[in-house]
Amino acid sequence: MPDVLTTLRQTVRWMVAAALFAMMVITCVDVVGRYVVNRPFPGSAELVQYLMVTTIFVALPVVTLRGEHISISLIESALGPGGKRLQRSLVCFTSSLIVGMLCHRFWVHAQMLAENRDVIGFLNLPVAPAAYLASVFSGLTSLVLIAMALAELSGNGSLGAQDQDQGGGKLE
Repeated sequence: MPDVLTTLRQTVRWMVAAALFAMMVITCVDVVGRYVVNRPFPGSAELVQYLMVTTIFVALPVVTLRGEHISISLIESALGPGGKRLQRSLVCFTSSLIVGMLCHRFWVHAQMLAENRDVIGFLNLPVAPAAYLASVFSGLTSLVLIAMALAELSGNGSLGAQDQDQGGGKLE
């Protein structure tokens, strides 16, 4: 199972890196085209919007697994080891419910967008695929949060601990 998680993390990293690189290239080409040759990149704003959604939602499960999101510890210093585990598992379960609700709402919204055949901008790109992508990766994040909560409750600690030396922050 750890090999599968490592492969998934690496795949997600490459997807996010490719999306960020594509955004950089599109933006550079657009700026040079706009200000040097007076011909902007057609549809660059729409492409960057799609890539931004991809970057954020594809990275969300890995960021969550590694604990690299913003967190505030208000009561952790007053808790013992068992209390900390219980608090972290409750936070993960609660977060899983919230992200699961977002997953559901994204999916419902994506269906509505698909039915209406909504498109954006110059390129007439359909909006529904971006909403489906957000829904799928929100659902995956919700599952990651449940697994993290169960790992905390069982005393196995953080699922992302073995990944800490690979370009990210440390878990507290």
